[in-house]
Amino acid sequence: MKIAVIIHSHTFNTLAVAERLEKALQDKGQHPYVDNLELKGDYKPGAKKIKFGSLPKIEDYNMIVFGAPVEAFSLSPVMKKYLKEKVPSLKGKWTFLFVTKALPGNWTGGNNAIRQMKGLVKKKGGDVADTGIVRWREKTREMDIQELVSNLIKLL
Repeated sequence: MKIAVIIHSHTFNTLAVAERLEKALQDKGQHPYVDNLELKGDYKPGAKKIKFGSLPKIEDYNMIVFGAPVEAFSLSPVMKKYLKEKVPSLKGKWTFLFVTKALPGNWTGGNNAIRQMKGLVKKKGGDVADTGIVRWREKTREMDIQELVSNLIKLL
């Protein structure tokens, strides 16, 4: 299976999770392509003007993992814009979605961000296989990451 892991990570928390997913996939004999979306210029959370650098080509992948932080109780504007405007059709592709967040509880933006991401993926014709939320400042962070990794591996 050809797998791409496409993320937006500003503080590197989402990147740390993506690296764990990458390692787990490699341990299962997969060779995932991992890309942290490249932006032009400085990015500040909540920015309205977002300009992308080179974008990953995802057309050749069967499964795509999308990951992003929660910003202001919502999906990161970078991932939102990428999914809305830059992603080609996801028809026939499986997706696995995750978000990372600082505030405790899933109701502080995690559920909303996942709902937004799911909606954008479905509008592009993608099938959402599973989702996850990593609560970065919680004692359960490691358990959240392990569950995310386990759920992704089960899909192989």
